[in-house]
Amino acid sequence: MNKKLKYILLVLFLSFSSQFINAEVINNVIISGNKRISDETIKIYGQINDYKEYSEKNANEILKSLFDTGFFEDINISYENKNLTINLKEYAVISQLLIIGEKSKKFEEEIKKIISLKEKKSFIKSNLAKDVNTIKILYSSLGYNFAKLKLR
Repeated sequence: MNKKLKYILLVLFLSFSSQFINAEVINNVIISGNKRISDETIKIYGQINDYKEYSEKNANEILKSLFDTGFFEDINISYENKNLTINLKEYAVISQLLIIGEKSKKFEEEIKKIISLKEKKSFIKSNLAKDVNTIKILYSSLGYNFAKLKLR
């Protein structure tokens, strides 16, 4: 083998093996803060059972997977004494969605169709601002350019 090829193979080996240098074995997964969503569901969504070892890369993948569910407002992951600890804060759930002041059932149903906040779904504040804008655009398209919305 020529010298250049040996160097390339060594660099590839070192970069590949460096991914595993900081990995540590997970013996136990501790999940707290969840009320609605079971530990097993969290493990499935976070693909936590797939990891026998813990590394920063795994933690980032778990965080991304759990945030992508839209169930959690905050997630903290830590690793200590071979325990992977996941502390969660779930979003509140919308139990009832009321539109007050709209006399037309037709418009009320249309509003409920086009907004992103729905009954029995997570309440995400950023979606509320988007929904207010969506409702204003709907009323504007109907000729009510100065419609005002109040949130309670």
